[in-house]
Amino acid sequence: MSLNQIKTPRKQKIKKKDKTHPLRERRKCFGELLQADASEHHWLGPNGPKWFLHGAIDDTTNTVVGLYFAYQETLQGYYNVLHQILRNYGIPMTFYTDKRTIFTYQKNSDKTEEKDTFTQFSRCCDELGVKIITTSIPQAKGRIERLWSALQDRLKNELILAGVTTIEEANTFLKEFITKFNKQFAIPIDYNNSVFVDAPNNDKINLFLSITSTRQTDNGSSISYNNKKYMAYNNKKLKVFNSKTKITVIKAFDETLYLKYNNQIYNLLEYITVPIKNIENKVPKSKAHKPKPNHPWNNQYTLQTLSIK
Repeated sequence: MSLNQIKTPRKQKIKKKDKTHPLRERRKCFGELLQADASEHHWLGPNGPKWFLHGAIDDTTNTVVGLYFAYQETLQGYYNVLHQILRNYGIPMTFYTDKRTIFTYQKNSDKTEEKDTFTQFSRCCDELGVKIITTSIPQAKGRIERLWSALQDRLKNELILAGVTTIEEANTFLKEFITKFNKQFAIPIDYNNSVFVDAPNNDKINLFLSITSTRQTDNGSSISYNNKKYMAYNNKKLKVFNSKTKITVIKAFDETLYLKYNNQIYNLLEYITVPIKNIENKVPKSKAHKPKPNHPWNNQYTLQTLSIK
């Protein structure tokens, strides 16, 4: 049998019955729609670990705008992809994703609330002005599904050839790989036909890509976060709050902690209590005093023999 007669593994797979899906036209502008998803795979070969590759691809040009490996499909994985998008291109118009809780928001059970409670990613996109469209049909995200099919062959082989063994090395390798992959497979970008909006500066991106939570201050003007005590500072000056003041704790993209109150951002520093040593009150023991031989108490006097004048 010649090499030309050997079928590729994909061609040997049993094809499922075709299900017709209406074709959707590409969006007309770069950045108008980004398809985002994650793919679990043995990226270092069949005997290697399973990692999740988070990614996003532009619907108009097939440009891969971000890729990031993580051990699980997580918020931080998608935040890293969004961080690449903001730094390299700007703010997109829309994300097209599946209906995972990372992207969809959960309605608050309290009917008196004016707004529903957003997930962290949805809150971030809402603040950036990015719309999220979700779907439960994989075929609706055909571009990113085909991207995973291509990467599971091409990227896996290149990672092995490059001698990558850790997830940190893999993420470093992706920076070079994305550029080469887009140059070969993506449609050239027409920046005159782009709807990307200029991204904020790095400090603001760091705050946008954050995890927020609500806390209350205690009597000492401190808050508890992850079993630790923190206090707020502004230019190294302690910020004092009334007891039970509701504040927002911001864990930024670089994992720095901040406090937000009345749209003002404060630095959060851990309050470390100095342990007081248990000092035993050692009372010196009194030593028995032995009178000298010529001391009057040594005389053989008794109360009866003492005469009081």
